[in-house]
Amino acid sequence: MPTIQHDAVIFEPTPEDRVAAEHVAELITPASMGSLAGTTATAGPDPDGTVFEFVVQLATRAIADLAAGRTIALHIIA
Repeated sequence: MPTIQHDAVIFEPTPEDRVAAEHVAELITPASMGSLAGTTATAGPDPDGTVFEFVVQLATRAIADLAAGRTIALHIIA
């Protein structure tokens, strides 16, 4: 369960979260990411896919960190 602070959301993975993240990490392959890129609409122009690639890398790293039992924090910048 995430903890919400005034400027961040903190995720401290439970054992169940780790197992789920490990399962998701096993499903992430270059082919699945390529398939997703072809079917995902972006909120704005992203002609070279830079924004999409950044989001994929961010999500992949977060999943790996959760699978390893590391806490992740999403800081909110207004």
